Amino acid sequence: MRRMRSAPTTTSPRMRRLRWLTDSLGGAALGAMVYAIWAVCVNWHASPPLAIRAGLTHWVISTALTYCDAANMRYFFSLGRTRLEGMAFALCAGLTLTYSVLITAHLIVGTPHIALTLAVGVIPNIVYCVGYTLLLSRTTHKPNSRLEARATRKDTSPSEGT
Repeated sequence: MRRMRSAPTTTSPRMRRLRWLTDSLGGAALGAMVYAIWAVCVNWHASPPLAIRAGLTHWVISTALTYCDAANMRYFFSLGRTRLEGMAFALCAGLTLTYSVLITAHLIVGTPHIALTLAVGVIPNIVYCVGYTLLLSRTTHKPNSRLEARATRKDTSPSEGT
């Protein structure tokens, strides 16, 4: 069985710029800064050095996760045979990987209030993952249904008996 590629298609300049920003390391670092500041604030009462370590950890991990999450979501989107399957795979995998890594990293560095540290980012992270998944859906060629996917596979398969 052949898997369809998830290559960007031609779209408006605005969509291409948005896709570039969401795929860039700079965009990831800027977004992560907000969460790092929050991590410092909610852990400050434990001790300033611990709070700064939690904030720095959260910034580094969030930057790396946001940058890598875009690549992971593109990969998982490509696994789906249809847009809807690809979107479901990308969304579920993106959120699962993000929170698995964040919780593990904060357990390792001894962040006192992990749930409170991560709470502020839950809704924005869901919005990011849903938004990026929708962006993938709009900027990537993929069939809309299984029926269309089957038809596409038949059209691209070599003719038998020739």
